[in-house]
Amino acid sequence: SRQDDVDDERTIHRERQREPRLVFEHRRGIDEPLLWIPDGVAWAVGAGPRWSEALGTKVSQIIEV
Repeated sequence: SRQDDVDDERTIHRERQREPRLVFEHRRGIDEPLLWIPDGVAWAVGAGPRWSEALGTKVSQIIEV
């Protein structure tokens, strides 16, 4: 989510299965540069048609949970 980890955690707990074990943790972008790519793509998708259309064919599917 853009605002709060609580929504993310609630969705993960609701959707995950017991096996295989899933471990997740939230990290700050400054601490994990590889998060910059998916964060930028997710932002563009949520920012409206102008930005999501700019992604072109780079995103083949969006799955909303």
